[in-house]
Amino acid sequence: MTDDEFVQKVRDRGKLLGLTLAPDTLWTAMDDALAELSEEASNGRYPLLQKDFTVAMVSGVADMSAISDATLSSILVKSIRNVRGADGTEWLRDYSRAGLSHEKLALGRIWFAVTNNSLYGMLDDGLTLPDDQNVTFNAHFCPVITSVPPELENELIDIGLSYAIRPTPEVAVDTV
Repeated sequence: MTDDEFVQKVRDRGKLLGLTLAPDTLWTAMDDALAELSEEASNGRYPLLQKDFTVAMVSGVADMSAISDATLSSILVKSIRNVRGADGTEWLRDYSRAGLSHEKLALGRIWFAVTNNSLYGMLDDGLTLPDDQNVTFNAHFCPVITSVPPELENELIDIGLSYAIRPTPEVAVDTV
């Protein structure tokens, strides 16, 4: 679906409800609808918006902003899971970067944490960085309008319509 097709489909759905929607409202609604669709995907509602990503880890840090993919506008960092090293071994999650430096039961496992747009790794001794390697992880992503799966287009149009018909807050103007 293109930008123009989204706007037209939301406008048509609005007409079925007896609504006349301004074009500028529909363009704004598209961005809001994509964001909401992605947020719901990160909560597990839309498995179609998840995929595996691979990024290079150097000195224990993988910069996820280096991932370039035309189908997405961003990776939903909170949804990252199933992190695997080059040998296919699954890593364990620590929920803070500081926690990686805490010694854990020495089983030779690698732990990871995500901070901002970087994935950090540390062996369970809390001191040793994993070898430089490609790291693969599964995450939900925020699609661009042209990459929304056809199975989710109606959902996106419904979300877009709900944003297009929301009242805009009044702006208070002081007159002195």
